This record gives sequence, C-alpha cells and structure tokens, in this order.
Amino acid sequence: CGSPPDAQRVRRGRRNALGAHWLRAGQRVVEGESDFMLYGKDERIQSTQSMRKQIIEWKQKGHSAIFIAILNGEHVGYLMIIGNTAKRAAHRAAIVLGVQESAQNKGIATSLLQKAEEWAAEKGVKRLVLLSGRGEEEAQACERIVQNGEPDWTIVRASWFHQNFSEGAFVDMVLAGQLTLPAGDTLEPFVDADDIADVAVAALTEAGHAGEVYEVTCPRLMT
Repeated sequence: CGSPPDAQRVRRGRRNALGAHWLRAGQRVVEGESDFMLYGKDERIQSTQSMRKQIIEWKQKGHSAIFIAILNGEHVGYLMIIGNTAKRAAHRAAIVLGVQESAQNKGIATSLLQKAEEWAAEKGVKRLVLLSGRGEEEAQACERIVQNGEPDWTIVRASWFHQNFSEGAFVDMVLAGQLTLPAGDTLEPFVDADDIADVAVAALTEAGHAGEVYEVTCPRLMT
C-alpha cells in the first residue's frame, strides 16, 4: 500500500479488553463521520463490556475475527469478520470495514482486506464472493485483492439499488417530494437488492462460478 512498515500496520485483535476498547472507539469515530455504515452517529448502544464479551465468544468459536489498523501509532480503522454458529449459515460471514476520514486513501482498507483474505485461507475457506461496485476504482482495488488470493472467487458488481428510494440514502428526499442528484441525464440500470442476493447465493452454492465477474443490472435504464 505504499506506507513504510513502521507507519502502518494491521494488528489482530487478540487482547479482549484492549481489542474491545479500540474497536468501540473506532466505531464511534467512523459511524460519526460516514453516511454509509449501518449505524449512524450515536445510534449504536453496545457498550465496551458487551463488545468484550462478544470478542471472547468469537475467539472461542473460531468463526470470527477482528483486525485493527494502526497508522503512525494511532488506531485509524478496523475490520470485523462475523461468522455464524447456525449450520445452515456456516458457509457465510459478514465483513464490516471502517476507516477514519483522516486515514483514507492511504491503503488502510486494502491492508485490512488482505488480512481478511489471509484469515479466510487459514480457516480453510474454499470460495469467496465479493459484492463490488460497478465503475468504482476503489471497489476494483478490493476485487484485485480477492482475485490474487488462494480461495476460488466470484465478483458480483452492482451499482444503484431500487432500495435506495425506500430504505437508503434517497428516502428523505423522496419523502420531501424532490430527488436531486448531480447526475445530469446519465442513464442508470437500477437493480433490486433481492436479485443481487440471488446471484450471490448461486455463486456461493453452485459450481461453475469460480473466476467469474458478474455485473448485475436491470433490463431498463433510468434517469
């Protein structure tokens, strides 16, 4: 990622108490800055003590992991891999990645994703499916990390979702009666998130999808 080793490093969250403290502090900062995390500013009610218990449980079960990014001695980002105990969901895991605004565009997210892929290989993961962004340079940098790794991979690229209007970033504008975007007359094939999920499930559970890049769109272009 271009940063000297003593300036940037990614640490596995092994100490339960310190890991919980660093993670909660990082979540507060990232969620307060970003419009793209699940929780907004001050919405998360999980305490450091609760997070510590969760880390202990994850460590015991072995299906989850936490990585903390450190830049010039400061904790600036994190990545959580959250697995499942249910047998029917044991084949998948969620990844949550956050980087503080002051540390963005420095290769932090790339380093975190590389650690996540190494962890997956250590755990014997045989197949990875990455939901990526169509036409997004940063997303394609993440794609290359997955493509250069050991497990079989499938890339699912999407862009704008139908759900943007009903439960995403456009909701407030829709309710106000006016949707304004700096897009001009650009045509865009919005796609339903359920259709994306169907493609991802097929890529995970069926043969014949390894090494494929799928660009998911709908049949109609919208302005």
